[in-house]
Amino acid sequence: MSTLGARIRKARKKINLTIEQLSEKVGVSKNYMGDLERDKCFPSFSVLISLAKTLNVSPDYLCQDYLGVAKSGDLEQAFSLDYSIAKVANLMLEMSEKQKEIVLQTVLSLKEFNQN
Repeated sequence: MSTLGARIRKARKKINLTIEQLSEKVGVSKNYMGDLERDKCFPSFSVLISLAKTLNVSPDYLCQDYLGVAKSGDLEQAFSLDYSIAKVANLMLEMSEKQKEIVLQTVLSLKEFNQN
């Protein structure tokens, strides 16, 4: 499955732009653009639209993995949710197994609490 970053990279290379050139056209740093292509972060809605215009692709092409997550077309919320999950997952990589279990139990408790 192709990721957002992979689709950005593929579209960028198709129109023969370097990361530096693309980041300049979109108005972001080249480090940020590199992070986007490596799926280390997610673009804001405005950056997503600028990327799509610059790369001559549709926004839904870039974010097709996230369309099913979004409700009522709220892509910004879907990106925010996935970014939050990625941040938690990255933090958990540095945790012990016991700490990971505590996080899991906390999330399950919160879910149960919200259902009641």
